[in-house]
Amino acid sequence: MNICCVSVTYGNRAHLLEQVVDAAREQDIRRFIIVDNGSDPPGRERLEKIKSKHGDLVHIVSLTENTGSAKGFKTGIEEALKFDECDFIYLLDDDNRPESSALGALAAKWKNTPLGDKESKLALCSFRKDRVQFVRLANGEDVWRCFDIKNSVLGFHLFSLFSRIIRRLGVASRRSGDPMLEEVALPYAPYGGLFFHKDLIHGIGLPNEDFFLYHDDSEFTLRITRSGGSIHLVTSSRIEDIDRAWNEVARKKLFNISYIHDGDDMKVYYSVRNKVYLYYTFLMDNKILWSLNKTLCLSVLWTVASMYGRNARYGLVRRAINDGIAGRLGKLDIPLT
Repeated sequence: MNICCVSVTYGNRAHLLEQVVDAAREQDIRRFIIVDNGSDPPGRERLEKIKSKHGDLVHIVSLTENTGSAKGFKTGIEEALKFDECDFIYLLDDDNRPESSALGALAAKWKNTPLGDKESKLALCSFRKDRVQFVRLANGEDVWRCFDIKNSVLGFHLFSLFSRIIRRLGVASRRSGDPMLEEVALPYAPYGGLFFHKDLIHGIGLPNEDFFLYHDDSEFTLRITRSGGSIHLVTSSRIEDIDRAWNEVARKKLFNISYIHDGDDMKVYYSVRNKVYLYYTFLMDNKILWSLNKTLCLSVLWTVASMYGRNARYGLVRRAINDGIAGRLGKLDIPLT
């Protein structure tokens, strides 16, 4: 099917990426494009070893500094479009190791999907067991119980308070032994594991580099479903996350109070700002309800910050929320707490 993999790496994470490339190499791909997003010297040295190991399969695009995931994947996709032998693009984070049947399952699902004009309307997504939403969706839960529902603010919503508490206490809506669904529709998806025909880009465009970090993948893929296309989670196509991101661990904490406790200022600012912008701009249809949820969100975060002496972090979160509402995107200078 002429599949081209695209991945973005930075810092000294090439040792993780090497496992990803090795696993992808064993499957039917024509080229593996690596965007070096400002790796440090040991990382660059290891990237060169990866290229030497795999020869012409690996193509490296080097950026002089870490430009963020949005520009990184934008650059990688643009590069993939230059190669005539790349009809399909498979995005992988630098720690997404595909299992042996990952691409085969996606290719089979693509061929068996009868959607008209699917080259410009369809994207598939590999299953990742470390993504809590994916596990719950695959076991039959409603999509808007797994993703933050419309009019929510950083996961806070008046109508989902009780269900969130019950879920965090470990009361499952379905038995863990129930069979997993083969396919689930998604409203949006992460970069890692996303599979699509290159013609899709002609319709939705490239990632928006003004997001810099976090939720740029959600905005990019939300364009697919908002324009009448669809994204299908394929549970038989699996990738393993060999490194866990701080925000994935944070999502497991009640009411996202981790914005006060965890992560450094830069990560928290961009995560909060971009998520608020995304939901306020595209997933808010009741401003009164949204405002009530914002008040609830700030009240809980202020209480937690006051209890633990994290008032400066609370101020940063408030600034990020205000910037998200105002649409002030781009890379900004963030004061340290």
